Amino acid sequence: LSIINSPAQKRLSRYLMQRMQSIMSAQKAKSAIFNTIFVNDSRGTNIGIYFADPDDRGAKTPVGSNYAFRSYFNGLRKDGERTVLRSEFSPTESTSLSAHFKSTSTQKWKVGISTPIWPEGSEDDAQREPIGVLVVTINLGEFQLLAGDESDQTDRFATLVDGRDGDDKGVLIQHPFLESLIDRREVPKMDSL
Repeated sequence: LSIINSPAQKRLSRYLMQRMQSIMSAQKAKSAIFNTIFVNDSRGTNIGIYFADPDDRGAKTPVGSNYAFRSYFNGLRKDGERTVLRSEFSPTESTSLSAHFKSTSTQKWKVGISTPIWPEGSEDDAQREPIGVLVVTINLGEFQLLAGDESDQTDRFATLVDGRDGDDKGVLIQHPFLESLIDRREVPKMDSL
């Protein structure tokens, strides 16, 4: 039984669209704070998504594909190997910031903020397990979330540094200087820094 284009999947996608529009409305944002909002089931399969950017809505849909290896799903520090069986990964049990990743739909670099979805009435159940994961993503380089009044943007800018313990601690993930290097096609290799 395919989830793609099922009535339940269409209802979920409409709900995600309404949530994104509600976030934008509450923030009085001209553009989206987050790029996508989506849900993965307890096995890591994407069951619904909404792209805030109209240009991305024509991208290859991830609905029906499995992303259990992604850190936004499993809560690990890094994405796992795509070749590892999805049964080796479990849904995150706490809200977390993902490792940066390249979207398979839009080919854009992103970070995700994810939180588990718990079954109703399971608050007191020590054996409870998440039934899914809700994720919002931000495209690297599009930090409207951190932006203030555009008229006062000359003396500050947003950066993103990996502050999590491990080999990547301190890695500069997003900075305007990196954007200018990319624009000029002068991106240094990580091992030369």
